[in-house]
Amino acid sequence: MASPIKDQTVAKKLVENLQTDLRGLSAEAKKKHPNIKEISEKIQLKLRTITVKNEGIIAGLIPASAEIVQPFVMGCDTKNSKIMQICLGGGQRLISHEAVSMTAADSIISMLWNLMESGQEELKVLQTAIILITTNSVVQHESLAKALVLCFRLHFAKDSTTINTAAATIKQLVSIVFERVLSEDRVKSQAPLEQMKLEELKIGRTSSQLILMHYEKFMMFKHLIRPIQHPQHSEIQFFAQKDTMITISPIKHCSEKTVSQTTECEIFLSLLVKFLDPEKPSWQRCLALEVLHKLSIQPELIRCFCQSYDMKQHSTKIFRDMVNGLGSYIQSQFMTTSTGQGSQSGNKAPDIQGTPPALVGGMPVGGGVTPQAAFMYRGVWIPLAITVPQGQTKSMLLELLDRVDPPAVQDGYVCWNLNRSVQFIIEGETKDVTPGKNKPKAKKQITDEERKLQEELINSSWCGMLAAFSLLLDASTDESATEAVLKAMKTYANLCGQLEMTTPRDAFITALCKASLPPHYTLTVLNSQSIAQSSQKGHMRFASQDLQTQGSEAIERSQVVAVGSPLPTASLPVGAHQGPVMLTAKNIQCMRSLLSVAHCHGGILGTAWHLVLTTLQHLVWILGLKPSSGGTLKSSQNTTESSNAVITTAVMADLPVLSAMLSRLFESSQYLDDVALHHLIDALCKLSAESMELAFSNREPSLFAVAKLLETGLVNLSRVEVLWRPVTAHLLEISYEIEYKIIKKMGTFLKKDIEKRGTDEHETQFLRVK
Repeated sequence: MASPIKDQTVAKKLVENLQTDLRGLSAEAKKKHPNIKEISEKIQLKLRTITVKNEGIIAGLIPASAEIVQPFVMGCDTKNSKIMQICLGGGQRLISHEAVSMTAADSIISMLWNLMESGQEELKVLQTAIILITTNSVVQHESLAKALVLCFRLHFAKDSTTINTAAATIKQLVSIVFERVLSEDRVKSQAPLEQMKLEELKIGRTSSQLILMHYEKFMMFKHLIRPIQHPQHSEIQFFAQKDTMITISPIKHCSEKTVSQTTECEIFLSLLVKFLDPEKPSWQRCLALEVLHKLSIQPELIRCFCQSYDMKQHSTKIFRDMVNGLGSYIQSQFMTTSTGQGSQSGNKAPDIQGTPPALVGGMPVGGGVTPQAAFMYRGVWIPLAITVPQGQTKSMLLELLDRVDPPAVQDGYVCWNLNRSVQFIIEGETKDVTPGKNKPKAKKQITDEERKLQEELINSSWCGMLAAFSLLLDASTDESATEAVLKAMKTYANLCGQLEMTTPRDAFITALCKASLPPHYTLTVLNSQSIAQSSQKGHMRFASQDLQTQGSEAIERSQVVAVGSPLPTASLPVGAHQGPVMLTAKNIQCMRSLLSVAHCHGGILGTAWHLVLTTLQHLVWILGLKPSSGGTLKSSQNTTESSNAVITTAVMADLPVLSAMLSRLFESSQYLDDVALHHLIDALCKLSAESMELAFSNREPSLFAVAKLLETGLVNLSRVEVLWRPVTAHLLEISYEIEYKIIKKMGTFLKKDIEKRGTDEHETQFLRVK
């Protein structure tokens, strides 16, 4: 749409409306206020002259605007309701068409100030003020400060509507002023800026460097003590340092000369994290959560925190504390009190927001019943209040700061998306990986300093992230919430793999593997991996890591879709797995995510391939999928009967899909580099060797590894030299083992035969030689 400056039709309409306003003002004021009538008629003549003499009407109105607004200013001084409404309407017309000069704007602000002091037309005053400041930048210096104070004064009015409107106006006004500085910073200046002299600021002098927008921000920050991040402006830094310490001085007294802004910010952030402590009132904890969320969705801010604190030897580990604090907050939501009642201390009482719907096998009971998205853990049921897709959310409590009483907070209120900021810092602007097209990209060249930063980001956050994600994944009863958690875990596993940080990578992979298997399922390789991870320095052990003891509750959270026999394991004695095991819909969902990780990020798995393939082998066995020609896995009525697998209709249709996903996983190995392919082959060979051990102990082995070795070999024939040595070495080893076992059994048979027949010494020697 064309701007009013260029569109003469709009400009002419503006003049016509102003003429109407002035005629109405003249008619209302002719009896009691003849001076207003006289100046109104004078301005009408002036408007006609401007319209005739100027091609650009708006351009002609701006220089004369200080005179044009005078009848409106005088009319507001009459305190006559009808006259004031006409005057405010006329003033708003000029403002909205950007037809006011700085002098005219000053006059309008003074007019609004007088109306505020007399308690007249309060809502109109606020409306006019915000239009005047948002339309352009003619309100500056003292007038801008006056407008801000005016809004603050109205915030303490008696009328609730005026109070709420004033609060919204203040927020918008302050935001606009700071946005002006940002817009100015984007314009490259040709003239070099002079060095800022902070000593002048300490004695109250302003600098010539404080050009228009910076001055406004400078003064506003000085009086509002508003925390901002604009380190390029040293005059702003000075007052940020000074006034931030005024805010927190009751906690810790610091001298301007000895404490830097970094230290003050460190104290402030540490206090903010402490507001997440369970003993704080719930509204304070949620308010701190919203503030931390606003910080965490800004990657450059997270980078700054990590560089300024976590990477410094004697500093508080701010980023780590933020992550751990958020993780502790999530954990505390599932804590129960001995009295069973919620308290102001923030402890969570069970089911205080409602009762979970009646469930049978994870499904709601009753026709037309739709289960509410929720989390359930150890008898505590929390409905899902807020989800945050890709960090976009509207803060609830920060919008209610004008209220006198603290608002009620729903259980389950969580807004947290820190992992996307970490991903942005490490990967930059990325798009989701398309399955099947995971050709390795050239690694981005980064400096040693950048590498250290990325590693510190992971080291500071992975333990807290894993603990929180594991708890949420275990407790989730909703498919979309589960998918969001799984996506975050996949992202972190990939980031750790890219940086070749094997311990956190394997920790996230192990968590995904455990979530894919039935509760109570004993798998030595995963349990030993968990023990190794928990021994890592600084590891936080949350209650979520003991959730395997909550098997019955896990089945309540999700529908059972398959019942099958556990796969015997060589490392466990016969009969270690007693009875059938059950897979839930969530197990299958986690299995899909595990396949997605291996498919899209197979190049970074390294030795974790063994964890992934071991888990998939057990899942395939439980589901009754058997190898067929070419190495693919298929399910049929015969195979499910022979494996004692009971597959529900809900998952029966998914079996061909899961089989196809498995095949595509190994087909995509052709895109792996040689090192990654070696890791895959090595993992398959280990699984195959373990299966042979089962066969030798007279237990039915899984042929999963052999089938997938065949499938992998077929798609990588073009580089057979890469896999030839490990595969042939494995087959020879298996052959030798089989031959040894056969000979050993033959010797045992002959020995028993000799003892049975009772032959003489010469015949015995002959049979032994034979």
